[in-house]
Amino acid sequence: NGLQFPMPQGLVASGFFANAYMHEFDQMVLGALTQKIGIPIKVNGNTVTARLVDYCRYVDDMRLVVAVPNEAAKSMALETLANDMSDWANSQIGWCFKDEHNGLEIKKEKSEAVAWEDFAVQGSTSRFMRGVNGQISTAPDPATLLQATGSLDHLLWLADALDEAGDVDENPLALARISLPRADVRDDTVKRFAANRLRQVLRMRRSMADPELPAEDALANTEVSERQALDHEMETIARKLIACWSRNPALASVLRCGLDIFPSAELLRPVLEALQLKLKSGANRAEREVSLFILSDLLRAGAVETGLHRPESYPASADIAGYRKELLQTALEVVADSDLPWYLLQQAALFLAVMQYPVLLPPLKELVSYSALHGALRFSPPFTPELSTALTAGLLVMRITGQRDKFAIWLGTWLQNLSIKEANKLIDDVAMIEPRVLGELHAAWIGRGKVGWVKHVDRYLSPPQTQESSIRLRDWRAGTRSLLAIVTHPENPFVQENALLKLTVELLKTASAGLLDNDGVGLDWLSVECADWSRIQDPSTQIILTFKAPNKIVQPWNETPSWCSDELAWAYRLGRLLRSAIIGESDFTTRFFPLREEQFDRYRGIQSSWYKRRLGLMPLSRGLGEEPTPISPWLNELVMRLLQWPGLEINRNVVVGFAEVGIPSDLLILVKARLAEQGRLFGRQSNLPAYLLPIECAKATNLAAFKVALVQSLMPRDMDFSEADPLHWTEPYRARHRSHLAAMCRLLGQQLSAARFANRKPSTQRKAQLDLIVFPELAIHPDDMWLLHRLSDSTGAVIFAGQTFVEHQYLKKPINRAVWLLRQESAAGRQIIRAYQGKEYGIPWELKAGVAGHRPYQVIVEFKDKQGATARLTGAICYDATDLKLASDMRDITDGFVIAALNKDIGTFDTMATALQFHMYQPIMLANTGQYGGSNAQAPFKAHHERQIAHVHGNNQAVISIFDVDLLAFQSSRNVEQAKEKKAAPAGFGGRR
Repeated sequence: NGLQFPMPQGLVASGFFANAYMHEFDQMVLGALTQKIGIPIKVNGNTVTARLVDYCRYVDDMRLVVAVPNEAAKSMALETLANDMSDWANSQIGWCFKDEHNGLEIKKEKSEAVAWEDFAVQGSTSRFMRGVNGQISTAPDPATLLQATGSLDHLLWLADALDEAGDVDENPLALARISLPRADVRDDTVKRFAANRLRQVLRMRRSMADPELPAEDALANTEVSERQALDHEMETIARKLIACWSRNPALASVLRCGLDIFPSAELLRPVLEALQLKLKSGANRAEREVSLFILSDLLRAGAVETGLHRPESYPASADIAGYRKELLQTALEVVADSDLPWYLLQQAALFLAVMQYPVLLPPLKELVSYSALHGALRFSPPFTPELSTALTAGLLVMRITGQRDKFAIWLGTWLQNLSIKEANKLIDDVAMIEPRVLGELHAAWIGRGKVGWVKHVDRYLSPPQTQESSIRLRDWRAGTRSLLAIVTHPENPFVQENALLKLTVELLKTASAGLLDNDGVGLDWLSVECADWSRIQDPSTQIILTFKAPNKIVQPWNETPSWCSDELAWAYRLGRLLRSAIIGESDFTTRFFPLREEQFDRYRGIQSSWYKRRLGLMPLSRGLGEEPTPISPWLNELVMRLLQWPGLEINRNVVVGFAEVGIPSDLLILVKARLAEQGRLFGRQSNLPAYLLPIECAKATNLAAFKVALVQSLMPRDMDFSEADPLHWTEPYRARHRSHLAAMCRLLGQQLSAARFANRKPSTQRKAQLDLIVFPELAIHPDDMWLLHRLSDSTGAVIFAGQTFVEHQYLKKPINRAVWLLRQESAAGRQIIRAYQGKEYGIPWELKAGVAGHRPYQVIVEFKDKQGATARLTGAICYDATDLKLASDMRDITDGFVIAALNKDIGTFDTMATALQFHMYQPIMLANTGQYGGSNAQAPFKAHHERQIAHVHGNNQAVISIFDVDLLAFQSSRNVEQAKEKKAAPAGFGGRR
């Protein structure tokens, strides 16, 4: 009650609150369904009873399935049924909400009844839409996308046919009604679906279209490339969507999609002319209102959407600059007319701000915030008495323009003119939203600003730290260092679990001295001593923690919140210290934002605030850095439990015994046990920490018949890499590489389908599913990871794939790495987590090209099937597989070894795989590039034909090998009776777990 404006239709929040509002009504209808209450319906003056069979509703769409006696159904008009069911639903709404339903009712003119036999035929439209959606939601290749484009074009035609179907009503001939287009989906919905999917499909097609090779259908002119032909097609489809909107102006999203596919002034100008014509006096009021809304929607889209996708998404002939110029002129005309509605003026003001074109806005109350925004764009002194409004405007300008230096000067000038109380309040607000600005503000105004507010800024800044001159942790000298200096170093050791567990142990040991009793405890209190920093991840290497006198100033983000119990306040302080140590920030609520969020091409709003972050912290496994940190679910759950978030739901109980924790010494026992477990995983020979990442397998997974696919792709070939710049790829090559990867993904799906049809039996019917997919070394560009995510979704598989060279974040050199896509399915849905596996030893070409070795840890993935059996896999990249120290460390820990390779010496690697499968006593699975072939899988069975599970002979072949491997057979050294006889275990092998 009391809302001045309703929530806009189409927002996620609107749908959520609508569903929440209707929940009681849903329960009431469900009760009528279960009690089989009859619904009276009039048929030819008689009342018959219909029975409610099913009920479905989402927001404002409702579907009722009712059963009517056969005799009555034969003579009943469907319009009568629709009206009577609308009356019944309205009576239920009135009874449910009493007098508070605020005019909520079923509109009879929008209600439709469909006979079941007709509905069965009509369902083909939704099935067709689901089929198209399925095509493009997998890992589609160019051929699939071309087919999807035709299907979506057909849907647009079908929607128009549904519009025209009403024209036959006046025709008396039965022939006119012998086949009418009917659909179980409204024509408006079909058009919106087709428009949105067309935009998505065309962008994917363009990312795979070769700008050099001639188009296949360009018979008359071979100089037309694939991309040029597609650009012409995109313009044609954009025009078609705009024409579709012109016939039904309510379809604003269709218009936006058309203009976003091919943004140009040539297409925008006719739209604006038509809208402005409707705004002139004398036009129909309803048409005027629609035109006002469409115009505001175009301005909003111009600020946040149109022309703002990746540059390669737009045709070369598109004119984004001209489009924005045309829209900018329209926005200036809008703000010059104060009689226009407030919502249109707001969107025009926002678009002008994003274009960095500040103007004087009409003095309306609805535009106060926008006037402050335009004033901040001019870096004028704030004129509004509301400090928070002016500060928000300034922060938004910094986000829009990226001019942080000017913002610091503007903010300091403003602070100079405020009272000490007001200035300090403003600084507190900045610290809660954008604390990094305070350091820049302090540097710009130290010695020039008023002492009062400058001193207040000081309390939020950490004391200066002595930074290590060495980039690599292994080069640090022994000694004591400030914890704050350590965690802010590029190679922060506490992002890894082993070092963090040791820090936790030391913090809990010092709890008796009152360290965790003070809210003021922070990273700058603590110092860490280590005798050998290169071995800090070794659980047996000791660290010593010292702390100084407490800081009397308590930062706001360090205050223990009211939801924490007094008995466990120490746990909250410990949790925030650990999270601060991982992310390298005094404010433990901060998180990593991808580079795209620092781009200044659109309106993004304020990034975050401390209040929101504290209640919605990201888990430790993601959102904390460029790479997902190797933190296990155990440590993730521990920190979540320590921070005691309100409403926290832990789906897995990994930290066994935490419920009994009451004092720090109780937790110390659990952490020491965890550290001992990590010690058993640590690679003593290779000095390599190993981290176990458990995942729950799909229901059909059987670890004794683990289904693996080795994908032997052809691109990139070794000659495709540039020795001068291993990171460089040309645009034409990237398009071909992406197309090749998509085609390999499709080939894998087709191979699974072929095998499924050949082996189909009633007892073995299942989806096209794999448990593990392995790609070669350097096979996947980081920008194409979305294809692997979709491949994982379509196959249900975990994926291990080599990525092309990437620049390391702090080494500033290219590195070679592989990625695990770990698929986790639960009742809450599916989650895919990335974990990276580095490569330490480069081949001579890599060393010559300046590729750095970087393998900070070893990832071990533990699979658990529904029978309770577990098996562990680890991976290596090509030359690292020859590291006998690594093989020795992993022999007693893992049950399978996966290798991503790009290697021409097939004979040597065949011999290596043969040696490793015996010495490690586990299956070896190697995926090599198709340029050289030789992908193979071996296991230590006695018979040679059973030992060689798979092998691809010959070079220059794009091949996929699919096979089953038993991951449980070699966990014991005993040769128990089974279908395949094992070789005797190597000397010293006593079994695993």
